[in-house]
Amino acid sequence: MPSVIDPVATITTSTLLSGIAFSGEGEHIAWGEVEESFHIADTDGSNKITIDIDGSPGPIAALSKGRFIIGMNDGDLHMISTAGEIMWTYEVASGCDLLEVSKSGGLIALIDGGRGLHMLDSHGRVLFTSKDSELNFVVVDCTGRCVAVADDHGNVTVYDRTGESRFTRQPSGSVAERITAIAYQSDGNLVIAKETLGLAANDENELEAEWWTPLGKKIWTAELSARCDAITSHSRGCWLAQYDGRILKASIDNEPEQIWKSTYSVQCLATIDDDLLVASWFNLFRIPDKGMEDEPTWQIEHAGIVEHLAVNDTGDRIALGGEDQNDYTDSEPILILDANATPREMEVVHQEDPWTADLQMDDGPEEEKVDIYADDQTAISGLLTEEERGQIESGGSAKSQSNLLAMLSGDLDIEEMASNQIDADLLLDGLEEESKASNVPPVSDAGFDQIIELGKDGTATALLDGSKSYDPDGMVVGWTWKDRSGNTIGETDKIKVKLNVGTHHFELTVKDNDGATTTDTTTVIVE
Repeated sequence: MPSVIDPVATITTSTLLSGIAFSGEGEHIAWGEVEESFHIADTDGSNKITIDIDGSPGPIAALSKGRFIIGMNDGDLHMISTAGEIMWTYEVASGCDLLEVSKSGGLIALIDGGRGLHMLDSHGRVLFTSKDSELNFVVVDCTGRCVAVADDHGNVTVYDRTGESRFTRQPSGSVAERITAIAYQSDGNLVIAKETLGLAANDENELEAEWWTPLGKKIWTAELSARCDAITSHSRGCWLAQYDGRILKASIDNEPEQIWKSTYSVQCLATIDDDLLVASWFNLFRIPDKGMEDEPTWQIEHAGIVEHLAVNDTGDRIALGGEDQNDYTDSEPILILDANATPREMEVVHQEDPWTADLQMDDGPEEEKVDIYADDQTAISGLLTEEERGQIESGGSAKSQSNLLAMLSGDLDIEEMASNQIDADLLLDGLEEESKASNVPPVSDAGFDQIIELGKDGTATALLDGSKSYDPDGMVVGWTWKDRSGNTIGETDKIKVKLNVGTHHFELTVKDNDGATTTDTTTVIVE
């Protein structure tokens, strides 16, 4: 039976979470609620403080000495103390999308709503900014000396603290590539997971993990069996989480070793010492570094799909949060866990079906049991029709005997008989499923970000253009545009939207003729 632990505290939320972070050793916890504000409290949820800042909460990260960095989806970046005091503010015109900080807290890296890079120190001083490409990943090394960013075209660029480019990893061939995850190991090497959008070159794999030194030399490549969606470091390498739920332990000069497999895909990873925390579907699992026989060290189920995971510096407190994605249920709480809690065996409770518990079932008189496998034909004669009994008594079916004689004499076409047994629909279904298994997903392109001026009527009209989306091995058959709230606003490749002043984010999902989908985003700023 699986071993489980119970939360030591729960914190009630009222809307969707934007992020969770612990301060230092975990004396305080901070979290953002998308439709409300940021909050700070003791780790048991007491002494809650609400931060009064205009805008919608976005990403959040912890710095040393009891400080948090919070970003607004449609506004600026702020540093706040555990008492709720705003210590400095950095203006971000297009809002804050992704946020990473070094363990020392000396380097802050931000991807804004226009997918540009901002690098700051812990005092809010700007070190470097870049808007040369549309970025979708950012990571900071543990020393705070380097930042790595990835764009939509498979390029990964590493900058030092001054903004000088150390190196750029480019796609290896003419076929498009997509970066699916990046992370720094504790030794300073950068791990990059990529997938090829099409047929890879002869000497390459469609799905790979690459290891790069701080000086820009690729020193190791490992083939993967499925897309890698998350990477996190351990003392001797890194953990890789594949889309199919497989968890791999990987290191330079060694092929990745599968140490566990989740039933579902993995949302996020974190480490405690060298043990791994895996958030998959509604559960969090602790996987031991030294391997496991049957079950994780422990697991815990959350009421929502786990999307946010935080661990304090000492590794003894864990916070997790998520949402069940149902509009008709209340928001799910944040769970606070003791990482070193003694697990207990999961209880299995057998309950009667409430719909049938009160029914009086009348089984009627007991029927005589018949041994249908008996050699005596009279024992089963009551189970057969008159025709079937006659066939048994005469030694078989006259029709089957005549068919056999006809085949022996050559009067019956055997191939014709065999072809009649083939169900054409089943054959076509099998071919279709085989085709889907080898399908390459489409490439979604929501177009460039835009900055447009407000019209005289107080609004502006923007054209959202997804016509450059394509399918490498088929055709795009569907386009779905959604706004930030998840509302569908259009189902063609190009749509026009009327907007008020501010920053607006849109998502385009395209579907190919085999049913595969991919998503891209674009931002429109109305000034």
